[in-house]
Formats: sequence, structure tokens, C-alpha cells
Amino acid sequence: GKAKQAKESYEKSVKAEDIAMQELLNEMAQYNTDNSGSGGGTTKPAEGITATVEGKTVTITKDNVADYLGRVVTNYVPTATTVTVGTNTYTVSNNYRLYYIDFEKKYNKDEVSVFLKADCTGDFYSLGQDTTASTADNVKIKALNPSLYKDGVTSPVASNPNMKAVTWLLNTNNWNSLKTGASLADKVNYVVGSPSVEMMMDSYNTKYGLTNGKMITDTLTASTDRARLFYQYPTKVNKFGENYGYEVGPSNESSAKNGYDYYTSSYSVKTDSKVDSMYYPGDNQRYWLASPSAYNASRVIYVLHYAGGYVNCSISSDDYALCPLVSLKSTVSLQLQ
Repeated sequence: GKAKQAKESYEKSVKAEDIAMQELLNEMAQYNTDNSGSGGGTTKPAEGITATVEGKTVTITKDNVADYLGRVVTNYVPTATTVTVGTNTYTVSNNYRLYYIDFEKKYNKDEVSVFLKADCTGDFYSLGQDTTASTADNVKIKALNPSLYKDGVTSPVASNPNMKAVTWLLNTNNWNSLKTGASLADKVNYVVGSPSVEMMMDSYNTKYGLTNGKMITDTLTASTDRARLFYQYPTKVNKFGENYGYEVGPSNESSAKNGYDYYTSSYSVKTDSKVDSMYYPGDNQRYWLASPSAYNASRVIYVLHYAGGYVNCSISSDDYALCPLVSLKSTVSLQLQ
């Protein structure tokens, strides 16, 4: 009898040890990011942003972020609806939507950042001209236009009128007042006047599942499926050795080169009532993007409602809406409508 008891006790202990060992192996596998070895393994869980959506707590990850882009962020509602820059006062919306989550750390190499964008208003303004020196602390040209400053390229001349206008849009000192009254103010990295063309296209492509789509250069119409937006820099170098800015696509114009031109085809930025004016600006509206155009040294990129919606470029003295962009820390907990 004692022998039988001893045997059963031994078998139970072995089984318990096996279970404990398997649990340990499973836990280790979650953090094994090296899949090249003979042992296989799984990648560690994706980084995520916590959010409350319709009373339920969710984790937003790279795999599901498209489902949440465009939702109104109810716990970022600044009391300020005007911004004073110099002697001018500008009206902006205090309705912000989840615009982009930078899981790749493209726009902030130090951490995953969350970006919100204000809706468009019917108020149009010319851009200011800012000669402030671009630094990591106050001017976000390099952070939001990384292609302009990547290794091996020549960035645009800072004295170009388009770069002075972009500096004005991305000088955080001009937009700090929009943190006022926001319940997430302690999570704000910075606020600027508008998103860049790179982030706008990254956001649009992510929202509509176009990130890995092919480059379409055919004629687009209202009934055409959405096409992936794309950009490139540097483009042209003039006789003075200057690069002005970005070319964009898709474009089916005769002047386009491999789908790139100074503006995209009609219907390339399609309307979507669910996300309001986050991409398509709405009837009779247009909004600035904080990026220089390759068209010439005075042109800044914008989005226009005309011809079904498309990306174009204009001189910085023209009148367009301002749609402020807010960068939040990755520790933020969002409340989405």
C-alpha cells in the first residue's frame, strides 16, 4: 500500500512539474522575437494604446487601428477655438479625431506617439512666414517631414517662402494655447498648425487598408475604388542645387513621371461621412498640409474638395483652413466616440 501511494504521489508531482514547465515555456515564447533559429518561437505581443469605446475597454494595435481612426476623441476638447499668432487671430475647431498612431516610430524615434487632428472649419487663412531656426524643441519640420532630412538627400533651403510657411505651421510656440482646458493636457507632446503630407497619406492609407496596395495611375472617378496615396522626395534639383519639396501621386496627368506629379488625380482623396473632414475637407473647403511642394519655392501642399478631392499645391499667401495636429504620449488612455 505504501508503495502504491508513493507511486501515485510521484506521478502527480511529475504531472505538476510538466504543467509548470509548459507554462514557463509559453511565457518565454511570448518574448522570443528571434524566429530565425531552429527552435522557432513567437513574437512578443504588439504594442497597443488603451481606449474606451462605447463603454468598453479596447487595445488599439497595428492590426486593428484602422477601425478606430476617425473617431472623435471625447477627452481632448480644448476650450480654445481661436489661436493668436503675432497680430492675427485664427478660428479652429475643438472637435478632434484619432488621426494616426505611429507604431513604426517614424515621426518620433523615441516612442510610439498618438496623433489627433482637428476638423476643418469654414474659416480660411493665409499662412504666416516664420524664420525661426528649426530645432527639436519648437519647430517640427524634421519630425513631421522625415523624407526631407533623411540621410543622403539635400533638404530644401530654409529661406524659400514655402519653408518659411511650413516653419510657421510647425512652430509649436504658435499653437501652445490649444492645450488649454484639455483633460489630456498632461499627455500632450506638442501642437502644430496642421499635419504634413507624409502623415496625411500614411493615415489615409492605413484607414482604408491601402498601405501595401499597388501604385495606381489610371483615371480615378467617383465610382473607382480608393487608390493608395504616395509621395517622394527629393524630386528635382535646379541649377542652383536646390530641392523644393514633395511630388505626390497617384497622378494620371501627361506630365506625371511614374505616377508622381505636383498634384494628385481627381477623386484621389475621397469623401467619407464617417470621419467627416479628416481627409476630404468638405464642400467648398480646403486645408493646408505642412509640407513644401516641388512645384516651386513658394508652394505649400494642401487638400482641396474640388474634382472629388485631391492633393494640390498653392502659394502660401492663398486662403485655406487650419486643422491643428496634436501629438500625445503613448501612455495616453483615449475615450473614443
